[in-house]
Amino acid sequence: MPDGARHPRRRGGAAGPDRGGLGHDGPTPIAGKDPDHHIDEGLDFLEWRIQRHRKRGTGKKYVYTYPAKKALLAITTKVKMICRMSRNRLLAALIHQLNRC
Repeated sequence: MPDGARHPRRRGGAAGPDRGGLGHDGPTPIAGKDPDHHIDEGLDFLEWRIQRHRKRGTGKKYVYTYPAKKALLAITTKVKMICRMSRNRLLAALIHQLNRC
């Protein structure tokens, strides 16, 4: 049989029944992996928090993106460190140094 072809005795496809993957019954979750999230609850993706909220005063829902807490904390820490190291500098020089990092 060519590589990748299904063997009649093999259950669960190429990934196996216990490792998750695409089997005979469709995709199976991998043990220990986080469950799927709903966009109303929000999810972190590429250092952004994506969440759906209802607009105030209306029933319409919109998707909002915010910087993730971890990414915001990293940037805040970096700015504090640079500002503490270099006091009494010109604003232009400080902004230039922040942009290089």
